[in-house]
Amino acid sequence: MLNDGARMWSAVAVWCATVATVVASGVVVGGSISSSAILFAVCMGPLGVALLIGFGEQATTVGELQYAVGSAKEGR
Repeated sequence: MLNDGARMWSAVAVWCATVATVVASGVVVGGSISSSAILFAVCMGPLGVALLIGFGEQATTVGELQYAVGSAKEGR
């Protein structure tokens, strides 16, 4: 099995390959370069958001919150 980092990078590679294929096919069928550039920019937006979320801090779980509250009450 792939670990989380390898899984994320493989998803990024697949996404980039798909976007490149769509943009290239748009140019081949006669689309303008400017419309292909806009399509590329729009398709790369979700990838940027996913990478920002993926590299962010791990969210605090409910169990960690309950432990923090429980240990704070016991310390009084």
